[in-house]
Amino acid sequence: MLELPSGRPLDDVVTTALNYARNLLQVDEQGAYLAFLVRRARPEREGPDDVQAGGYRAEIVPLRFTVVSEQDSGRPVALLDLTRFSSWARVGSPARITFRPDRRLESIQARLMLGTTVAVRFHETSWEGR
Repeated sequence: MLELPSGRPLDDVVTTALNYARNLLQVDEQGAYLAFLVRRARPEREGPDDVQAGGYRAEIVPLRFTVVSEQDSGRPVALLDLTRFSSWARVGSPARITFRPDRRLESIQARLMLGTTVAVRFHETSWEGR
């Protein structure tokens, strides 16, 4: 059983991005954004092919990131260590998250294990008239 903390909002990755865009995330003393996510609990040194006998449990973990202006374009960017969230993430190789000037998510780029890379680009759509 997962005990939910009283008075602390819980997010997932999507709601964290939406809450950042609306400037609703908590900011810590160093100016970093802070959210708390529910994720699958996993052992410290779990590999990409490891399995847990008896199933999996959930845990609440902090997600902390600092957004800075990219030197060349001025776009807001954050580097995010994914090792707490994926056994495929590489230590010392954070994902690069780029935001549009309106703080909405623009792209995610990550280099993972075994030469795998992930690149996701978000495009603005309009739902008016649909």
